[in-house]
Formats: sequence, C-alpha cells, structure tokens
Amino acid sequence: MEVPYFSSRLYPNVCFQCGNTEILSPTPAGQHPYCSECNISVKAKKRKGK
Repeated sequence: MEVPYFSSRLYPNVCFQCGNTEILSPTPAGQHPYCSECNISVKAKKRKGK
C-alpha cells in the first residue's frame, strides 16, 4: 500500500501489509493499521511519518 493512501484519511483503513479490511482496533498511535495475522508476522512495523 502507498503511504498517501493512509495519510489522506479519505479511504477506509485496511492492513498496511496485505490490504485486509479486518484490522486491529484501535491502531497503536503513530503506527499504520495491521490485521491480526500481519501484526504477528511483521517484525518491523511501518510507523507514520509526520
């Protein structure tokens, strides 16, 4: 996924890694959304830039 997709806040939240619409809620502050599977499998999670 492209970072502008998430930063625009125009589209629904989807998993940053796989695009799954069933993301963890709430998403930790400063972190892109991940589904439960990717949250476990992805070691270095992508953080939101300022």
